[in-house]
Amino acid sequence: MRTGDWLRRPLLLALLAACVFGLARPAGATDKIRLSIGIDPSMAMYLVAERAGLFRKHGIEAEIISAESGGAALEMTVAGQTQGAMTTELPGIRARSKGAPIQILAVVTTSGDWYGVVAAKGLSKAEDLIGRKVGVHKGTASEYYYSQFVAKQHLPADKTKVIYVASQEMIPALLRGDVDAFFTWEPWLKKGVETVPGARIISRGGQVTGYDLLLFAYVTEELARNRDLAARFVRSLIDTERFIKEQREEAMGIVSKGFRLDPKFTGELMGMLQFNVNLEQRWVDALRGAGRWMLGNRLIEQEPHYDALIAPEPLTSVAAERVTYRPGR
Repeated sequence: MRTGDWLRRPLLLALLAACVFGLARPAGATDKIRLSIGIDPSMAMYLVAERAGLFRKHGIEAEIISAESGGAALEMTVAGQTQGAMTTELPGIRARSKGAPIQILAVVTTSGDWYGVVAAKGLSKAEDLIGRKVGVHKGTASEYYYSQFVAKQHLPADKTKVIYVASQEMIPALLRGDVDAFFTWEPWLKKGVETVPGARIISRGGQVTGYDLLLFAYVTEELARNRDLAARFVRSLIDTERFIKEQREEAMGIVSKGFRLDPKFTGELMGMLQFNVNLEQRWVDALRGAGRWMLGNRLIEQEPHYDALIAPEPLTSVAAERVTYRPGR
């Protein structure tokens, strides 16, 4: 063997190994990703995963970027500024119906108490809203909850004056008397009662309508197709779920600091949330129900193909028992 051949042989073997085992990650290598979230504790899972080192545990270096809402966070992903976001069903349905290359890896947070109705002094029950002005955030879970509430309570919708107002403007509107009640989510419900004299929460979420908060882990199609990275991503979330349950005080400290909230208030809000990584069929059914409502109210021109919106493979590969969703059902 010539000297040059002998020197080249290890290099050739290394290149061959790289071709054969190209899917293997080098030891100690990390994948860098950017994730966007809203500004309340329901969006806590990505934040806790990053601050507690649970993304790093699985070889992911995550940068968390705050947006003014979950919907705005998903818009950042659609625009290519981040590779994943966490928000409710409506923004995801809207984006996918327009062809946005995003997919759902899992449900991560739920709550039966997150949505509700705050009413002015003297109003204490659903019937008291007849003939009143109610604040609703158009095209969001606020409006969806309002529609479910009115239907469940058999209220004459034509006898209620709907005023479209952003959720963050609802409390000032109630203070001024521009509205007599508003439909929204936490933390605006608690803050509304604290801020407006005599105001009260007359209903909460699933207690009346059966409509629960659903937060999904959205990622780009590119990330979802990277089976190794996507699997490590959902493993990180499962570890985060466990961390929040078992290290609750530390988790609440991370959330309080990350969202700049009073620790006591943070604890109250966290107590209303269930952090559970899954793809249960009932939540997919709820997703489809929201899509039908959006189509019926002309918020979208067409419903997305839900089986294309959902990517169950990463979670199934990691924890199949958490997946009851079946494509085509």
